Amino acid sequence: MIELTILIAFAVLFINATTWEGMIFEDVANWLDTKLPEWVSKPLYGCPICMSFWYGSLFYIIYEGVEKEMLIVVFAAAGVNAAIVNMNKHLKDDE
Repeated sequence: MIELTILIAFAVLFINATTWEGMIFEDVANWLDTKLPEWVSKPLYGCPICMSFWYGSLFYIIYEGVEKEMLIVVFAAAGVNAAIVNMNKHLKDDE
């Protein structure tokens, strides 16, 4: 369960990182930002914490099928991403 939580968290961070400035999907994300409302763009590519539920659920169903432990794993992955995003924010503030 912990292994899948970490796998989902880092897979979601990877998807999010591909939309950062200078990355492969930066232009796609910038274009989508002009077309989509924030409540759609955040869980799609803009917020690793928001993305964890949707992508995590999909990854879990593909990997394990539908089980009651899915919610625990998906919420734990969102928590891991919240910790990473928060640490990253504080590190940038210290610069």
